Amino acid sequence: MATLQRLIIGHYQRAAELVLATDEDAALALYLTKHEPMLVLQDLLGHSSVLSTQAYVPRLDVTRIYRDAYRETAERLGLMPEAVADEVNAEFQGDEVSA
Repeated sequence: MATLQRLIIGHYQRAAELVLATDEDAALALYLTKHEPMLVLQDLLGHSSVLSTQAYVPRLDVTRIYRDAYRETAERLGLMPEAVADEVNAEFQGDEVSA
């Protein structure tokens, strides 16, 4: 989980830094050309399928990691206006389960 969390945070940080350095279209291009963090973890673990990797990773923890990385990176780089905060909340709404 720690490796996946670092991969996700790095993924969002690179995209956010590119937004600041260029524009949103360039960030989207970078985002779409790079591997999804879960696929990187699959390769690191030597799994033949991402389904094998997902079996070891609780779904709610992954959602929490993505949500927190998205929010923290945007806030740290000053990209968290109210509209973005609303987008983050809408993206991850309903993904949390109360204990």
